[in-house]
Amino acid sequence: MSIVPYINVLDTLSIVDDLSKVALDYELGRKLQDIELLNKKR
Repeated sequence: MSIVPYINVLDTLSIVDDLSKVALDYELGRKLQDIELLNKKR
């Protein structure tokens, strides 16, 4: 499955730029999760 149809819909709705903001939030969230995993005591 391709992401292209989704991007086309976002572009039609003029919110394709928001996709980059979502990606930044996702990257930040992953980094926070990684930090949490590193700080867990076993």
